Amino acid sequence: YESLVVEIKRLIDFDFASLALLDEQGDTFEIRQLWPEAKTVETDKVRLDDESSCSAWVARERQQLMVTDFEEDATAFSKKEFSQDTRSCLCVPLYATGRIIGTLNLGSNRKEAFRRHDAAVLEQVAPHVAVAIRNATLLENLQASLEDVTLAREKLHAANEELKSLDEMKTNLLSNVS
Repeated sequence: YESLVVEIKRLIDFDFASLALLDEQGDTFEIRQLWPEAKTVETDKVRLDDESSCSAWVARERQQLMVTDFEEDATAFSKKEFSQDTRSCLCVPLYATGRIIGTLNLGSNRKEAFRRHDAAVLEQVAPHVAVAIRNATLLENLQASLEDVTLAREKLHAANEELKSLDEMKTNLLSNVS
């Protein structure tokens, strides 16, 4: 995702970027910070039904969200998905295979940092991010399947060698008895 974030940074000025990805059950988000450094954010699990979560709101409402100032607005949203210095945010939904898979979140340390043009640009980029996420997930699944097949092949090879050894022992036993 690093190259995508660098490209987004060229188009939109932000101080913080993250992905909030829904789990397999579709009710809890895993937050992955993308900028300024890539890491999994250590936070309480953010649930889809969390009324104070920007990502949950975007996923439920299936539309972008722009908070102009966390501190001055009487906003119902918390900054739990962002850095503590974040003053404003822009979040867009991510869709893959016809369903919401998460949100792409940008934060700024300045209030009113994002404009409608930024939202339009981010909504144009979001499908590409979703495809990259989907491809990465498919690759992870493929690698896990390959590991499973390799392990099964090794077990089959070991069992075959044991059968050959047992067959040789049977042949020797029958030749000794005759």
